[in-house]
Amino acid sequence: MHYHSLQRDKISTIGALSVSPKRKHLALYLQFHQRNLNGLDVKAFLGELLKHLRGAIILLWDRSPIHIKRKEVSEFLRQHPRIHVEEFPAYAPELNPDAYIWNQTDRALSNTALRIWKNC
Repeated sequence: MHYHSLQRDKISTIGALSVSPKRKHLALYLQFHQRNLNGLDVKAFLGELLKHLRGAIILLWDRSPIHIKRKEVSEFLRQHPRIHVEEFPAYAPELNPDAYIWNQTDRALSNTALRIWKNC
């Protein structure tokens, strides 16, 4: 194990909530970054999801520019037809289950020193 204490005030997170209707299985996938996320991070995260999830993926997305305007993300989605994108309205956190996760996480982590454990 490797202990790492972050020296920044803010951490960017990308995540996905996965729901399997057949097995009634729920999973949360997260990646943390010590910098602002960009489209290449989105592309890499989607690649990791493809490794972990079987079958068709319906991706429910907000309209963040790093999702829809980065050409590498668009090209990646064209190359992986098992990912189907459905977009939320421009601002609709009440429709996005991910928004509830971020709200709870923000409350739980505010004024807390973050520590990340990594397996080496």
